[in-house]
Amino acid sequence: MSNSGLNSFPYRLVSYKVDKTSFKMKPEFHLLESNAPLPQDGWTFSIQLFPVQLFETKKRYVGALGFKATYVEPNKPYDSEDSLKDDPDIELNLTMVASIGFEHRFSKEVEKKFFVTTFPGIILPYIRAYVTSLISVGGHGGIVMPLIATNSFFDAFNKDFRIDIQTEKSEAESETK
Repeated sequence: MSNSGLNSFPYRLVSYKVDKTSFKMKPEFHLLESNAPLPQDGWTFSIQLFPVQLFETKKRYVGALGFKATYVEPNKPYDSEDSLKDDPDIELNLTMVASIGFEHRFSKEVEKKFFVTTFPGIILPYIRAYVTSLISVGGHGGIVMPLIATNSFFDAFNKDFRIDIQTEKSEAESETK
């Protein structure tokens, strides 16, 4: 079975690196003494896409994705709803930078829009692996991060964007018309 379709994809992950990581846990006994995984409904995840840079001579796009995971003990009494957001029990922040190689197939405008909208889908599996390992090795039990539908990036970024692709007609098709 040939994999020529995979080799013809115009974008490929060249490298990725974790640029920054911070992990903070409140010094509370219920967090310290528990060996069980933390309840899934206590976690909140968010991502932020930073501006993308094109390095034409190297044929690389470089992008960065910020990721934040916060944990608030479910059903824990708080003074107000704001204290839940401002003072979580556990907070993990990281930034991951990646280099994506490309082959020119479209205009620069189309390529950049395509890259910006597909970049989260390319890099999120690496972020998920890093975060789940860090939390587990940090003694907080396993965590199952939900899949994040990255098509929402494409929909939001490209509301009025459309690519029309026309193929050339073969001589046989042209002669029959």
